This record gives sequence, C-alpha cells and structure tokens, in this order.
Amino acid sequence: MAKTKYKVIAGYKIDEIAKELVKSIEAKIAKLETQATEAAEAVFIAKLPEDVVEFWKKYPDLVRTTYQFDFQIDGKKGWGYRSYVSMKIPDYKFQPTLTLADNPKLAAKLTKLVKKRKALDFEAAQTTNQIKCTLSKLRTYGEIEANFPEAYKVLIEKIDKDIPEPKPETNLCDDVEKLRAKLNKSKK
Repeated sequence: MAKTKYKVIAGYKIDEIAKELVKSIEAKIAKLETQATEAAEAVFIAKLPEDVVEFWKKYPDLVRTTYQFDFQIDGKKGWGYRSYVSMKIPDYKFQPTLTLADNPKLAAKLTKLVKKRKALDFEAAQTTNQIKCTLSKLRTYGEIEANFPEAYKVLIEKIDKDIPEPKPETNLCDDVEKLRAKLNKSKK
C-alpha cells in the first residue's frame, strides 16, 4: 500500500495497534485463568458424588459448569474463585461451592495465580497506554515506520491491509472548462 510518510494515523488505528501489540500479555492472562480453573475444578470434582461425576462424563452436554472468580487477597476484593455445577435436568440441582479455607493447597495456588494475574493486568494496561501515547506523539506513518517498526508492521499488515488502494486522481485544477460545465449543469 503506497502510503506517504506524512499521512497522519487515525485514533482508532492507534487503539487497534495497541490491542494487537499487547496480545502476548493477554495470552499469558488467559493461560493463568485456565490454570486456576483447572486447579479448582480438580478439587471440585473430588467433592462431587460418584454418580454425578459418572453422569457428567457420560452426558457432558447436560452438565453446565460455572466458575466465578472472586475472593480476597491482602484484604482487598479481587480475582478469586467460587464454583458451582448445575445439571440441566428437571428438579435436580447440585451446587457445592469450594471454600478456600477448607482447601489450603488450592488457596495457596490460587493466591499465587491471582498475584501473577494482577501483575499481568497492570503490565497490559501500562503497555497499552505507553503504545497509545507513543503513537500519538509520532503521528505520521513515516515517523512510526522510522521510530516504532513493530507498530508500523501491525499497521500495514493487519490494520490497513483491507483498505483499498486509493485511485490516483487527476489534477483538480487542470480543467476549468469541465468545472464550469458541471456547475452550469447543476444550476438547471
């Protein structure tokens, strides 16, 4: 795509570049969430009656699991864990909840994961803000290409890739006769 080095980048493109560049941090956050869910689910499944576990394995589409993270660390409410399972069978509900006080190993593991998650959340927010600030200061495609090639690559390969190439325009000032004819035609 033929871009002039003086073209100014649009604000929405800055946001899209920032999202794209922090995807690796977001992937780490998703991995932590998966680890937390798997750890809690293992303890949770051990609490279920055998017939419920067998039913779950035999008819997984009829079992809905919901995991809600919410417990306190250092006296502050934050990302944590509470879980329940409900069966999609009339008149049957089984909703045990995990209490971290009863599961010190799980509590220790989740506390560690939560602290890592908070650090990654902060890193993602900081990095996003730094990217947006930097791109806002650079402003043009040429400056971004020269000073922040990683962002320029995302801009060209992912954000601008679907924008059609502008058609070369003729010099609008060349043909006075066509302009006058167009104006006279529109008056009638």
